[in-house]
Amino acid sequence: MSAAAVVSPRPGRGAALCLELMRWALGFYILFFPLGISFREIGAVGAMTGLVGYYVLDWRGSSLRRFPLRWVLAAFFALLIFKGLHSICPAASWYALSHNSYKGPFLLLAGLEVVRRPGDLRFLAWAFVIMTLYTGLDGIYQWCTGFDFFFSMPWSGRVNAMWETGRIGNLMALTVPVTLALPALLPARWPLAARLAVAAVLAFPGLFLLVGAQARSGWFGFLLAMGALAWAHLGARRAVLAPLLVMVALGGLALAFPRLMSPDALLGSPRFIIWDVALDVWRHWPILGAGVGCFEAGYEALGIQFDLGIFGEPVPHPHNIYAQFLAETGIVGTAILLALLLGNLVWAGRRMRARILAARGAGRELSGHDATGACLWAAQAGYLLTAFSAHDFYRTWWLGMSMLVTGLALGAALARWRDGDGA
Repeated sequence: MSAAAVVSPRPGRGAALCLELMRWALGFYILFFPLGISFREIGAVGAMTGLVGYYVLDWRGSSLRRFPLRWVLAAFFALLIFKGLHSICPAASWYALSHNSYKGPFLLLAGLEVVRRPGDLRFLAWAFVIMTLYTGLDGIYQWCTGFDFFFSMPWSGRVNAMWETGRIGNLMALTVPVTLALPALLPARWPLAARLAVAAVLAFPGLFLLVGAQARSGWFGFLLAMGALAWAHLGARRAVLAPLLVMVALGGLALAFPRLMSPDALLGSPRFIIWDVALDVWRHWPILGAGVGCFEAGYEALGIQFDLGIFGEPVPHPHNIYAQFLAETGIVGTAILLALLLGNLVWAGRRMRARILAARGAGRELSGHDATGACLWAAQAGYLLTAFSAHDFYRTWWLGMSMLVTGLALGAALARWRDGDGA
């Protein structure tokens, strides 16, 4: 890298304080994320406050100003605002947007901006590691005792730790990949074998919870993340073994959880019925959709009713963000979503891959910053597959963490340091 290539001009004191507020707020958000909404609110409000203050004080030095895909981001935010107003049920749209503004998409911007020094991403990486570690240990404790340590949450056949359901497995699918950067985060003076051993011990509890939570969408997303990471480190030719390893992993899951991984369970899922209904809503509003958060209002307007004997309750979202965007924002909104998700993924992936090749060509280990960035990018790739069969796009905790992971991956890819700064 050129010695003249830097992240941005040094910000003024006020802007620097805003960046520091964002850094600590995001660290707080990540570290205490599983323990409750209040912790996430505090972290998100702090990050949003720092973000707004920073843009007011130092827009010219912002990462967003230099980010080449900023117009796609702008189109995405404009889409959400427009389809919040252009809606068949404004109340549903307002609810979705008002509950997710500073706790969702704006966390992507905070992640993009906060990576300014070599130590910034390392600091947040350790927050991910510690959070994933104690959450996984809580899952192991629950598996051994029947109740989790923090809230006495009972085990119900799925290891859910301090959460009520196995959805925590989808959280682990986003955070466990970050723990794979541990060999580069641990002290470089340690022998590689020692770093690998410590990394394996620290990463195991999160992986245990990921498997034990029995969230299939999380499993598939994590396996795609591992494939993406293999491509980033090995390249397309040598990463051909990744699909074989994925098949072995899927075979192991099928043996361990035959009820969840049987062909009948996978192909006979009620979610196929929901996706068909989402397509019905899209066919009725094909260009611009029914409005943000209006999947349920859309199928009710068409006179469609779900069999409560199968679903137990009204279905509020399609359990597939791509089908959801088709139904709620039409072909225009879905095209913008795909441009955002795939554009970010390809842009960051090419840059992270180049960093890995540069380190290999120079005969040096990957820095902690770049190792973490590659793992965050891989988690971002996994989200695209998990999102195919899990959750409402506007489920606050899932949207917030996925947007933050994406923002940090983009910030890592955009960052450049002076020679000798280290990472």
